[in-house]
Amino acid sequence: MNIRRMLIASALAGGSVFIAAPALAAGPPNLPDGCSFTNGAVASTSPNTQCSFDKGVLTYISTVTNTATSERFKTDAYVDATTTTFSVPDPNDPNATDSYSGVDVCRLLDSTQDATLISLDYEALTNNIDTTTTQHYYGPGGKLIDTASQVGSPYVGIAGSPNSSVSCQYSDANGNVTTVTLSFDRNGIKAIQRDRHPRIVVG
Repeated sequence: MNIRRMLIASALAGGSVFIAAPALAAGPPNLPDGCSFTNGAVASTSPNTQCSFDKGVLTYISTVTNTATSERFKTDAYVDATTTTFSVPDPNDPNATDSYSGVDVCRLLDSTQDATLISLDYEALTNNIDTTTTQHYYGPGGKLIDTASQVGSPYVGIAGSPNSSVSCQYSDANGNVTTVTLSFDRNGIKAIQRDRHPRIVVG
């Protein structure tokens, strides 16, 4: 007797018939890129994302950086870091540029003090703008609730051009000078050197 006839016979005899539903595969929910859902917990899987889950709402924050690179700058020698500026293309507008002073660039080498002099030897600079997008979902893999984006302020970076260098000089209140040089070889591998020169007293 086949199964269909067995079920009909059992029902006619007053028996109860139970049909088990097939088990559903417990696969991961459909999450935004950069998020994972394991053992009931949401976690970030990318340095550019933040994922959290609270009161049934998944919050997903992602950051995308747009970057534009300048020409390679060369100064003849050390120049005034305060008055010397470098124009770098705007990554969000091909017809615009942003200007950064030598002090801005030198803060990448030492953020604790302002440089007095700067020297660039065939080094390019980058202009960077971060766009942060925040999204909320009804639970992991659920319906999108809202999306909001915020564009940050431009900031300068060092491109790390092959066979290039950036050198900055800093003076303290006692007249001591510290020179910090960031250089890149032909393979783009960087090296940093820091020299401190005491104040020279004349007479």
